[in-house]
Amino acid sequence: MKKRDVNLLQRVMFRLKITFNIIYKLLVVALPIDILKYLAIKGSSVAQIILARRYYHGRRVKYNKKLVVNWLTKAALKGSSEAKKELGYLYFSGEKFKKDWRLASKWLTEAYADGEVDCAAILGIIYEGNGHFRRDSAEMLRWHTIAAESGDLEAQKTLAAIYTMDKEYSNPKMMMHWLHKAADQNDTDAMLLLGHTYLDGDHYDFNEALKWLKTAANKKDHYALVLLGDIYSSTKYNIVNYKEAIQKYYSAVNEGSSVAMGKIGYMYQYGLGCDKNIDKAIEWYSVGVKYNDPYSQFGFAQLYRDDENGMMNLIEAFKWSYWAKKNKHPDAEKQFKEISGKLTKKDIDKALRSAQSYKVKPVKSLGFTLGYKMGEKGTIYR
Repeated sequence: MKKRDVNLLQRVMFRLKITFNIIYKLLVVALPIDILKYLAIKGSSVAQIILARRYYHGRRVKYNKKLVVNWLTKAALKGSSEAKKELGYLYFSGEKFKKDWRLASKWLTEAYADGEVDCAAILGIIYEGNGHFRRDSAEMLRWHTIAAESGDLEAQKTLAAIYTMDKEYSNPKMMMHWLHKAADQNDTDAMLLLGHTYLDGDHYDFNEALKWLKTAANKKDHYALVLLGDIYSSTKYNIVNYKEAIQKYYSAVNEGSSVAMGKIGYMYQYGLGCDKNIDKAIEWYSVGVKYNDPYSQFGFAQLYRDDENGMMNLIEAFKWSYWAKKNKHPDAEKQFKEISGKLTKKDIDKALRSAQSYKVKPVKSLGFTLGYKMGEKGTIYR
């Protein structure tokens, strides 16, 4: 037989094997519970796994944790990597089970050794640590790297965060490497972080920053749209275009941004990229403060702090500047001091009562997370 024919036969046999396994599993799923138990007792690992799932999900039988563990363990001890992985996930997640990361790491490590490569990502999370499983930095980094190199997006983003935030492993070059890997997988968080990173510090490259932010904005990411608006409305980057800036802010609002509301109000207040229109500025600030937007709060304080627009009211100015400062507007500290300096102690007490009695919604996160956190202290089990 020719080599080409041998290869063709091998491919056909491989496909037949896969097809047989799929059909076999479908048949086993449809089998009555008594026949399924018989096959499981006779040693069929497929039947044992399906039976465990039946008991876990309560399909035609009552949920029974003991039998779930019993049948999965039997299949795992017979060498089933699928059973090992399922046991690992159950002990990791704690869903219907008590969390036990010692057992989770044991079964997931064995499953990985048997070819279940997606277990690496969970092992990386396990070794970040929690209340009863102490962080192991070396193992954490090893497993996250294995997962990231196999293309796991969350592991790539986690490594970028580790190389950024963890003093033990701080490595800007590796941080950028994994951010690029994640961005190449079309991840908007990574694109946004690359845009931020290329705008400042040692990695400054304005063209790269603009490229990644525009890519994220094209995916309708409102954080990227706001940042592009900030770039076009700032003299720092020498590409001032107020009309483009206000367009980006409007697009950001349409995609769910609350912080862009105050920025649009600011554009109308000072006539940037549009005709000056105090009524429209107030309209946008009024909506923004309902979402506890610090830029809307800051804008209201600006309107009320002097008589330029016939709205001077230092008590109101103090109230809004107080909340802008509390919500960390970058210029609110200076504004708050200026307004406070125009008030008597009696007026400040009155303004403070007004500010503190104002009911606001909790601030929504204006950023994003990479899913990595420092492990908590606890007892480690091996």
